[in-house]
Amino acid sequence: MEYRYAIYYIPKHETPLYSRGAALLGYDVYTGHQLPSIKAALPRPLAEDALTQEPARYGLHATVVAPFFIASLTEEELLAEAAAFCLRASSVVLPHVQLVMHRGFFALRPAQVSARERTAYAQLMQLAALAVRFFHPLQAPLEEVELRRRGGHSLTPRQQANLTRWNYPYVLDEYEFHITLTGKIAEGQENSLVLPLNSYFAPLLMDPLEIGSLCVCRQPVTPEEKRESRYASPFTVVAHFPLEGTVERNAL
Repeated sequence: MEYRYAIYYIPKHETPLYSRGAALLGYDVYTGHQLPSIKAALPRPLAEDALTQEPARYGLHATVVAPFFIASLTEEELLAEAAAFCLRASSVVLPHVQLVMHRGFFALRPAQVSARERTAYAQLMQLAALAVRFFHPLQAPLEEVELRRRGGHSLTPRQQANLTRWNYPYVLDEYEFHITLTGKIAEGQENSLVLPLNSYFAPLLMDPLEIGSLCVCRQPVTPEEKRESRYASPFTVVAHFPLEGTVERNAL
């Protein structure tokens, strides 16, 4: 069996944010278990499977390094590299997050109004950029079909250049940290979802969010899925590593 891997930020399993987010998606990325009983208890229309089917395959997460196939190393070696990166990289504390529409779907994103919030987000951008540069040499080159899937007419020239150089459009200065909550929202559906989503997450939105660890996740892939760049299986967490911050960010 072959796997795709990804480097994600995932809230700790025991946190209220993770519990609520995983219940919304109906999937626990830490255990690989579906959560139908919890999800069915959510207020409609949040319990509709069609709204969360796509993000549920990835679990509640924020992408740091987009899914990739490893090049010549083993999974054990990838995990050792991830542990080494996290030992040196520093954690970031976001003062709070907010519910937004992001590229056509709902997500939680860091607020960037105050100077403190902007400083924290700049540190997060730096962490993500370091991760992209660190893990890129470990990745196999993208197949042409995958490049086409990740590309498209909607990309800006800078994003297209990122895709060519780094295998993903939304990296470096184009990176936008977000925790995905839904799939694409149909036209006219946004207004009916804003209030229930805000109500569902309201107790947590003003709490600080610590980006204190990163997870290595994997997704099983069949040969046919790889040829067609269409992946059906869910991701699960293989390992998570605390961000120890033992050296300066610019020394990585």
